[in-house]
Amino acid sequence: MSDEVIDPVVAVVDRATSSETLAAIAREYPHTRVLVASHPNVDPDLLDWLDTHGSWAVQRVVAKRRAAAQMSLAQTTVPDSAAIPVQASPGDAGTLPPTSPVASTARPARGHVKWRLPARSPSPRA
Repeated sequence: MSDEVIDPVVAVVDRATSSETLAAIAREYPHTRVLVASHPNVDPDLLDWLDTHGSWAVQRVVAKRRAAAQMSLAQTTVPDSAAIPVQASPGDAGTLPPTSPVASTARPARGHVKWRLPARSPSPRA
């Protein structure tokens, strides 16, 4: 970083800020680490450092970034031939398959409890 005074929050919000500058800001200004972890120019080494030295909020942002990166990688590596074609018969137009979560609303999901309020008795009117 140069000798000029830079507001760390303004620098972190700027998308042109380099990874080296972000690393220096994260070291000097711990309150900016959540913003630094969510910056698009953060490199993997800085994410590792933030995960180790950051608060639980910083660790959560790092985990979300890594999960999103893995999801993106998984979506780009699945070939089109892996998709399973679904053929509908002529009588199925407009109906949902029985395994669809929307079609099977009769039973709640496992572990889900449906609470029902007791019926109210009519209040006596004077």
